[in-house]
Amino acid sequence: CLTNNGPPVALWGCCPYKPSACANQRVSWYDEGNGKGTLQNQNQCVSAGPWAPIVTFEKLGAIDFKSYESTPFMFGGKLMLMETITLTYPGHISHWKPEFKDCSSYYRVRDLKTGLILRNLTESCDHSFGSAFVDVLPNGTEVLWIFGPAWYRPVTALAMGDDRLGWGGKCSDGRNCTIDSFHTMDPTLQTWTLATAISPGRSTWNVNVALGKPPASGGRMYVMAVEQQPLPGAPAGSGWTTYFYTNEKS
Repeated sequence: CLTNNGPPVALWGCCPYKPSACANQRVSWYDEGNGKGTLQNQNQCVSAGPWAPIVTFEKLGAIDFKSYESTPFMFGGKLMLMETITLTYPGHISHWKPEFKDCSSYYRVRDLKTGLILRNLTESCDHSFGSAFVDVLPNGTEVLWIFGPAWYRPVTALAMGDDRLGWGGKCSDGRNCTIDSFHTMDPTLQTWTLATAISPGRSTWNVNVALGKPPASGGRMYVMAVEQQPLPGAPAGSGWTTYFYTNEKS
């Protein structure tokens, strides 16, 4: 919507949805340019026509419970879901493979359409806060990445009677914390490569990776958002803070 006395603004209320129903009503608006809000009369709104949603969402219900951080993605033409699985999850791999009874949390991939578990990524034991990202290389090859910090998850310890209570693992000591990567180009998800993505030097939690704006020199820019302890010089009282790391590839 536009106002008669200012630039375009974001509007909440009936104006952008059903302009004909707005007679004699007032709608609130927020000007993102100066951070101020006010009220405007309906006749100050200019509409391009009836509002219609760009995307229609259909609520299908739940597919599971008690799993943690998850990412839906497309890989190999299939809609999949990466999940963070803890010892409190009824389908934790330790229930049929006892050698993983101390695996506090790990990553798993399932077919989102059928619910079929495609891969329990046990190589990621004692990692948490997982996030998935699919990169498509210039030659069309798809690469599935899963990133996450090395944490032993306390909720599992408390629930399972484990004596390792509290947050544990490499990221409990920020100096040794690593955000590790697990990636594959294998459509069957059986072959993975493990590496350390970054060592931030402080405790980290949630992470997310996406493609960034292409650099002027060409190539590709990757951006990782990391929730971590504040860096020196952060404002007093800062808690979990999001920092952005970049990686430029030719």
